[in-house]
Formats: sequence, structure tokens, C-alpha cells
Amino acid sequence: MAGIWYRAGTVSVTNGSKKVVGTGTTWKSGTSKPDKGHTVWAPDGKAYELDYVESDTVLYLVTAYSGVTVSGAAYAIDISRSGTNSAFSRDLSAFVAYHQLQMDGWQQLLTGTGDVTLTAPDGTKLTVPSWEKIMNAGTGVAAQAKTEADRAKQEAQNAAASAAAASNAVVAASLPMPDVWAPLSDSLRLITGYGRDVLVGSDVVARMVNFSRSTTATYIGKDGTLKTAAANEPRFEKEGLLIEGQSTNYIPKSEYYADYVKSNLTVSGKVLTRSVTTGESYLNIGTYNLPTGKITISAAYKKSSAVNFSTFNVYCDRFTPKAADLVKVKELDDIVIVSATVDADFSVGAAGVFFKTLMVGNGAGSIQLEYFQMEALPFASSHIQTNGTAATRAADVVTLPAPNNITALGYTVAVEFDTLRGAASTTAENASIFAMEQDYRARIGVIRGKYGGGDPDYGFSTHCGAYGQAGYVTAVLKNYAVKDTKGIAVVSEGGGLLKMRINSALTSISSASATAAPLPNTIRIGAYGDSGQMALFGHVKNLRIWQRSFSDEKMKAVA
Repeated sequence: MAGIWYRAGTVSVTNGSKKVVGTGTTWKSGTSKPDKGHTVWAPDGKAYELDYVESDTVLYLVTAYSGVTVSGAAYAIDISRSGTNSAFSRDLSAFVAYHQLQMDGWQQLLTGTGDVTLTAPDGTKLTVPSWEKIMNAGTGVAAQAKTEADRAKQEAQNAAASAAAASNAVVAASLPMPDVWAPLSDSLRLITGYGRDVLVGSDVVARMVNFSRSTTATYIGKDGTLKTAAANEPRFEKEGLLIEGQSTNYIPKSEYYADYVKSNLTVSGKVLTRSVTTGESYLNIGTYNLPTGKITISAAYKKSSAVNFSTFNVYCDRFTPKAADLVKVKELDDIVIVSATVDADFSVGAAGVFFKTLMVGNGAGSIQLEYFQMEALPFASSHIQTNGTAATRAADVVTLPAPNNITALGYTVAVEFDTLRGAASTTAENASIFAMEQDYRARIGVIRGKYGGGDPDYGFSTHCGAYGQAGYVTAVLKNYAVKDTKGIAVVSEGGGLLKMRINSALTSISSASATAAPLPNTIRIGAYGDSGQMALFGHVKNLRIWQRSFSDEKMKAVA
């Protein structure tokens, strides 16, 4: 059975000293605490009279401690008796006052309103809600709970309706396996559909998209480096299969600069260095008589080699403007491609062209020029390598056989694309992303920028019908509101409707009056015709064909 003397903690005492040091003691702040006159039983087993308490851990004796010096020793203080009547009176008065304070607090708690303040034994003030406030709050919570329960019930009903609608939408938008599927991300291989057979013995082990190009061509590999593809080798960049039309680089030496007339420039391999701080630095790349129209000058340089380099500039009296800075159009890893497009008019005769190197503050500097190019296009195509004379890159021709891959009874075509042709193009610069043809007559020109000869705006179009045949009637769908130069194009025909979706934009038109046409022989991708006319000058990938028409929901799911 526990006693009522004070024994908390331990003490340290020193022979001949009146000071007692406690560890784990609350002699000053405790509720039941020692006071003057109490008996202290020290570690030596003797009784000493307590003189006064200095703190929770220090007290003093009336007489010096006579035992041996010890630390962490047990002790006891008899606090059960008050030394004087006055002390007892003080203790009793304090106890009664504290008890009354607590009773008053409970009275406020049970009968008061709002918040009440209680006093803890250590004097801390604590504000708590009264019982009346708690009951009122409980009533409010119950009412709120009922409101929330009713709301939850309504939300559950709404959720059930939404789930049913979503389920119907999922069913409506669920896509079947494409009848033709060509990823075109790193190979010409078909997942489904008919194409060029790859045989092992007599077994067909793969089917491929048909591809041809009669010349070599360059591209930027997925590792960000410039590469050269052999004739008839497809070019796969990060964006997909690169498809370009024919173009000529008129600069005779596009990667070798030592033979050009130079001003304030030295050439070491591909590095051009300007060591002066006055005058212009340029290569005189010769005298030309270029086609009238848009001319684009482009160049690629190694970013890590730039020392105080600003940009390149091209100058010719037959250009408008005569001088044009080349601006960045693409950056891949350490290669930066820049270009400038000008209007050329050489009707009055040939003129010289100067390729200038501009440094920051017209100071000294250097740059590694990977190549430069000048071609009759309104944008920069891939680099065409030259070594002594102008050179032409042939068009990429990408095809699939139409029989077994598409049907005249209804179809849906989807393809991801990007193109360099944009809102600045002219009406003669149509681009075909996907087309079917019969003896080079288009039955379906799916999504073609700037359709027709008279419309000056940029957009997309598709049509169906027996083009060029007797009694020709066609349904043509055009959307000039869409200005995108990349995205997903979807077209679907069937049930008397021709529909086209470019990314999120959907348009449709009746096709019921279109004259039926025989099934075409060839599907052409990224161009039109066997010579790559109306070339995309961009990328395609993830080509899919379904032999059925799609609802708007399914078309949205594709796009």
C-alpha cells in the first residue's frame, strides 16, 4: 500500500552541506508538496528539519547533513502534518478555495450558455463549450446530417444515371480492331491488312507498306544526329515516317566551304571563324538564276560549337527582302536548324548570293556549319547533299493496295500527321495526307489543305465520288476554320454522310448524291500520284482503316 509521504525522484546530498538536490522532483510546483517544518528522512536514515524550498529540485535543511556524500539516493518527506496551526489553516483554505473554483466551473458548464472558462490545477485557463451549446450543436449536426443524407441520395441517383450514360458512350465509342493498321513509327510493317508480302520460302512472314524513292535523302534520327538514307530506304524520325516531295538544292557544295570566295572568314573543315571586329564576314556562294517564287535558304549548325555566334544572313539583289536573317525552326539535341524564306524574281537576269555569318556585337567568333541549302519551296525541307553541282532529292512514294484493304460500301480512315504546309501556303500548294485513286483520278482525297483552285484560305477537305467520269457528281467537305498543321485526321463515309474530324473539329455533309466509283487500285499516303505530287512534306504514323463507317462518338474516340 502506497504511503502519503513525498518520495518522488531521488536526491543528492553532500556531507556537511544543508543543500539537497533532487532529480525528478516537484518540490515547488507539485499539488502535494513539502514545506517549512516538514521532516526530511535523508539517505543516512536520520531525520532533518526542512528549512525552506528553493525550487522543484533544490531545498535546504535547518542543520547540515551528517551522513556520507551520495547521489541518486532514496529519501522521504513527511508532508502529512503541518508544522503550525497557521500553516494548516493556509492549506485548508487553499484546498477549500480550489474545490469551490472547480465546483463553480462545473456549475457554469452544466447551466451556462455559450463558452465557459475552467481553471486547471496548475492555473491554466481552459475555454470549453457549455452543455447547452453542445446540445444545440448536436441538434444542428443532426439536421445537417439529414440534409447531407438527402443530397447524397440525389447524388447517388445522378451518378447512377451518369454511369449508365457513360456505359452507353463506352459501348458506342468502343473501337474494333482496324482492318488495316500501319504504326509507321520505326518500320513499314503492317499489324493488319494487305501489303507487300515478305516471304520465307513460300510462307508469308510479314506484310509491309510499299515505299520507294529513287535517290538518297537525309534525315534526323531518333538519336538527334544527321543521317543519310539510301535510295528506297524510308526515313523514320521522332515524329514518324518522313514523307517529302521532290526538291533541288541549288548550292553546289552544301557541306564543303573552302572553295567559296570568302571575306573576313577562315574555313577549317566545317568550322567558320571570324577573327576581325570590323566589316562583314561572308561566303560568296555564286551567281544564280533561280525560279521565280518562294525560295527558302536553310542551314544547320552545331550548337555546342557556337562561340559568340548570332545567326546567318542571306543577301541577293533579286530577293525580297534583299537581306534576311535565318531564324530557328527546329532544334534536336546539339543540332539547330535555321531558315529564311524570300520572294525571288530573276526575270531581269542572274545575280550573286552571299551567305553571311553574324557574330554578337560584330565581334570575333566561330561556328560549325553542318550544311546549307537553297531550294524553291516556301519552307525548309531535309538537307539535300551536293558536292560540285546542284542536286535533286526525289519524292517519297508510299502506297498500299486498295483491294482487300478498303471498301466502297463504307470506310473510316484515321492517321496522325504533321506538315510544313500551313496558313502561309498558296492555293497551288495542296497537300494530300491520304488518297485513293483509280487511274490517277481521285475518288477520295482525304484531308487536303487548301482544296481547289480559288480558295485563298488554309484548311482541310475530303471528297467522294467518281471524279472525272461522265456524269461526275461529288460530295466535297471543306473546313477552313481548322488551322492545325499537326494532329489526328479522321474521315468516314457511309449511310449517305461524309464526315471529317481534325483533332476536335467535326464537320459533315450529305454524300448520298455522289456517283458510285469502282474500287481504286492504290491507296497513296502523304502524296497524290505516282510521282509524289501534292506531297505532305511532313510525317505520318499510326495509319488505321476500318471497312465500315463510324458514328460521331467513334470518330471522337479515334481522334
